[in-house]
Amino acid sequence: MFKKNLPRIWNDQKIFAIALLTDANRSFHPTAYEYHFYGTTLTYAYNTYKVWNQDEERLLKSNNPFALVVLAGKYMLKSENNADDRYQFKRQLFDLILHNKNYSQEYTQSLLSFVDYLLTVPEEMNQKLQDEFNSTAEEEVNLMYKSSFPEPPTLKPLFDKLRKEREEGKVEEKRKIAEVMLKNGYSDEEIIKMTSITEDELEEIKNQI
Repeated sequence: MFKKNLPRIWNDQKIFAIALLTDANRSFHPTAYEYHFYGTTLTYAYNTYKVWNQDEERLLKSNNPFALVVLAGKYMLKSENNADDRYQFKRQLFDLILHNKNYSQEYTQSLLSFVDYLLTVPEEMNQKLQDEFNSTAEEEVNLMYKSSFPEPPTLKPLFDKLRKEREEGKVEEKRKIAEVMLKNGYSDEEIIKMTSITEDELEEIKNQI
């Protein structure tokens, strides 16, 4: 019977199984599942990876993006009842992610979003994070400007603010160019074509000169 059904289970495929244990109980470390029924026993042994038992320094030094995922899980457990500690952990991970030049845009945004959702803090602390990363996030906005990847909720208002400032800066730059062109005798058609401003905007500039 076993030989007959084994191909259905095995199917000539090599199997590697690993259980990711995300609890903080050091003594809980199962390595196998056993099934017993009327003298029949089935044992399924597997590998395990215990987040709580991972070395923090080793994770911090690793270039593997998954190391920060594990670290975020460990920090979540360590700061379960302490918002101040969780804030510091979240800030540390945000800083590590934003300053790592080896991560792709996809990795950066995915890691930021994961950490943001996992290490939740009170809203006033999120606002503090936005203030602290106001200058640091400028480069990140450059990466995310035309991205379709989800943005971390905590930093999204900051990214939106920086984008708005950038757009306003571009508009102001176009207006200055249009003003110079007007003073140098360019026609309205030429100015509109070269700066992409509207006729109404051009009239407004004329009235201000």
